[in-house]
Amino acid sequence: MSQEEIRSVLESYRTVAVVGLSRNPAKNSYRVVQYLQSVGYHIIPVNPFADEILGEKSYTSLLDVPETIEIVDIFRPSEDVPSIVEETIKIKNKLGTPRLFGCN
Repeated sequence: MSQEEIRSVLESYRTVAVVGLSRNPAKNSYRVVQYLQSVGYHIIPVNPFADEILGEKSYTSLLDVPETIEIVDIFRPSEDVPSIVEETIKIKNKLGTPRLFGCN
């Protein structure tokens, strides 16, 4: 995606599921999400080892999230990405078309 396309997505959608969001404030995922929250994004943590992160209920997988996801942001090693993409395809059929971003 071009910078303009990314900007358009981020301006158009406000609900972000973050796969691999850490509970550790020193980790990049935590700091990025903390910033996104501060500028008005609704964050949905996806971390099977946490009940809550940054005041939001955490889910075991994307498939467990009961609400519409507009953007999926991935903070996992590259070898984990294919299974996360599979989950994203499944929720697309259930909840709409999320946009997918990756970070590791």
